[in-house]
Amino acid sequence: MHRNTYLLLIFLAIAAAIVTGVNLTRRPEQQAPPPTTLLTPTVSQPKIYELTGCGISFPTPADHTALEGPGTNVVFTAKTGGDTIIVTCQKNIPRPPLAADKIDRLAFDLPGEKPTTVAAALYHDTQARNGAPIDKLIFTNPRNGLDIFISGTGASFQSLIRNLSILQ
Repeated sequence: MHRNTYLLLIFLAIAAAIVTGVNLTRRPEQQAPPPTTLLTPTVSQPKIYELTGCGISFPTPADHTALEGPGTNVVFTAKTGGDTIIVTCQKNIPRPPLAADKIDRLAFDLPGEKPTTVAAALYHDTQARNGAPIDKLIFTNPRNGLDIFISGTGASFQSLIRNLSILQ
């Protein structure tokens, strides 16, 4: 090999040794631990959802997402899984053929100049695909003549039917 090649290799070896030596003797900086923040749980307030086509409003939990379908159909699902609530309205919704002991009679106050009561039926049914229990609330809105169908399970559904309002 030529003399210049040897000199180049020696120069590169010395440069590599210096760079490596400098990096080996360098100590990593001590980083302060990140500050700890205490997370406080926030109570999510229910949102009031108005289904104007059906003429009703009701509170939905803040952790539920509304998926609106065609017409007056809406499905509420929990973001963490679990409760699902289905709301729809149309004329002449068929009532499930259940025994009388699986039907609860409810009443809603209809606000207005002449206070009246709207009769509703809460059906305690089972799902056809897996036999899981499901509740179905069906009543007729006297203001628009549409049948309202609300189905679901769990605390979210019970809260919804307790706080259901008929719009004026």
